[in-house]
Amino acid sequence: MKFKTLFFAIVLGGVFLTACGTMSSYTQSIDEKKMERIYLSAYADCGNGVSQKDLEEKINTSFRVSNIIGRELKIKCFDYKLDYDGRMMSLEVGVKLIDSSNNEIGSFKAISKLSGVIVTDTMLNNIAATRIFNYVKINYIK
Repeated sequence: MKFKTLFFAIVLGGVFLTACGTMSSYTQSIDEKKMERIYLSAYADCGNGVSQKDLEEKINTSFRVSNIIGRELKIKCFDYKLDYDGRMMSLEVGVKLIDSSNNEIGSFKAISKLSGVIVTDTMLNNIAATRIFNYVKINYIK
């Protein structure tokens, strides 16, 4: 009887761990020319695709909610790469930061990885949007 209970607990634990999955997210600096907290506002421009527009909306919503949406600093997303290898879905977004004088002041990559039973590009966009928003807010916004 104890063996059946132990076996059931192990199987149930394995199913739970598989369903939950894992997540990682980080920012990789490419070129930081001028990392100064002198900007009062920012906005995102991430492209024309459905997933890119979703990412753009999520970033801009974060700026709007924080009351720092504006045109002083443009977050230009490029090189949007979504990949799925059967176990893990990953999203890599290149980001250029452009000031109001149209000068590029820096660039970085936001990389997010997620595994589990149900993983979608929308979930990865949520993670990447949070990563991009926080990175810009901490390093560039007054």
